[in-house]
Amino acid sequence: MGILIGFVTDVIIRAFHKYLNQISDIDWSVVDLKVCIAFGILLIHVRTIYYFITQGSKQNEEVEKVLLLIEAIKKEGLSDWQTKQMYLALYKKVLDSVDLNKETKAELEKLKANQASGTPPEPQAE
Repeated sequence: MGILIGFVTDVIIRAFHKYLNQISDIDWSVVDLKVCIAFGILLIHVRTIYYFITQGSKQNEEVEKVLLLIEAIKKEGLSDWQTKQMYLALYKKVLDSVDLNKETKAELEKLKANQASGTPPEPQAE
């Protein structure tokens, strides 16, 4: 999607660069397609970048601390099976912390209920 926005931005700049040059001090004719594509990709990912700047680093730091702890314990003589169990517990905790949207949560609950009752999941229409 970002690449498409970049192409559209480039087309607009190419079509209106004479007018844009008149209303601003920037020479718009030298703007490269690569710059427009980079702008489009950046524009699409602004929300993701904002999330990682504000909240992502906190979660990553906690996961890094746990990974370092597992490696330190492993060096003390933890068996491979125990190490794998610790990694699996960490993976489960990280996956459980992912915020799902309402539709996904409802679908997940339905799958859990079907699994608990032993009924096969319903095929989804495409």
